[in-house]
Amino acid sequence: MRHSIFSRSDILECVERRWTYMSRPIHAMAAMLHPLYRSSELWSDTFLSTKQSEYVGLVFSEDDQLQIDREFTNYMNGIGPSFTRSVALRKEATKFPLTWWHSYGRVGLPNLSRLALRVLSQVRIHYAFHLYIYLISAISYHLIYSMFNCVVA
Repeated sequence: MRHSIFSRSDILECVERRWTYMSRPIHAMAAMLHPLYRSSELWSDTFLSTKQSEYVGLVFSEDDQLQIDREFTNYMNGIGPSFTRSVALRKEATKFPLTWWHSYGRVGLPNLSRLALRVLSQVRIHYAFHLYIYLISAISYHLIYSMFNCVVA
């Protein structure tokens, strides 16, 4: 058996710190606002939806929350002028989220666009991507914990 310089508790502590960090509301919001990953699975994920609601509740007044929620529903369902141009949905256009929101999101989604530009410029996109992968692949903290319990001696 190959010996590791890290103990199981060191590895689990690292995984737990990363999981806790990536479970913050702003990272969930960033994952949901990335146009490349916009999907019904993401929209229906209860963890992400809860964190998204938590973030909007922390940042906006009730009146603004209603506008954001309305526009967010349109965004996730692909409704509105932002989605009428086929070029806006191409992979080349969606893989750069700040550019997408600046070019296409402003049309019909003005409040959500401002929010998206603010959130996505604050958060490193790869953190949101990793959060998305963890959640969509249904890899929970407990599954990661059990994997490390079996692998690391």
